[in-house]
Amino acid sequence: KTNFIFGLPGATWHDVRQTFKFFARLAWIGVDDIACFPYSPYPGSELFDSLVESGRITLDEDYFIGLLGYTDIPNSISYTDFISSRQLAALSVGGMAFFYSLSWLFRPWRAASFLFDVVLGSKSGKLTMALANTRRKRRAKKLFHNQGPETVMIALD
Repeated sequence: KTNFIFGLPGATWHDVRQTFKFFARLAWIGVDDIACFPYSPYPGSELFDSLVESGRITLDEDYFIGLLGYTDIPNSISYTDFISSRQLAALSVGGMAFFYSLSWLFRPWRAASFLFDVVLGSKSGKLTMALANTRRKRRAKKLFHNQGPETVMIALD
C-alpha cells in the first residue's frame, strides 16, 4: 500500500506527470493499494511556517476547515501556484482512478475481487474504504438536508 500527496508548495505540472508515470510503474510491479491526498499544511512544519510568513495562511476558521481536505477532497485548498484547488481535488481522485485502472488491466482478478468486496461491504482496501466513506458522507448530508441542522448524526459503520 502506498500513499501520495499532491499539491506541495512549489509543485509543478512536470512533478504531476512524473508522479503519474510512477503510478504506472507501481501498477505494473503489483502494488495492491494506493491513496492520493491533497497537501494540508500543519502547524509546526517548515512549510507551514513559510506559508504563514508569505501570507498564504491565516489562522482562522477557514484554515482549520481546510485541514479536512484529506477526507473532504472536493473542498481541498491548493498551496501551490501552478495547481488550482479544483485541479488538486481532481488530481487526488484522478491519481487513484489512473492507478486502479492500470492495476486492473494488468491483473484483472483484482477488479473482480474489488467488485466482490464492494458487494459484501468489505473495507479491506484503500479504494473500498474510500467508497464506503463517500457513501456514508452522502447519507449524512442527505439526512442533514432532510432533518435540518439540529439533527445529531452518529455513524455506525
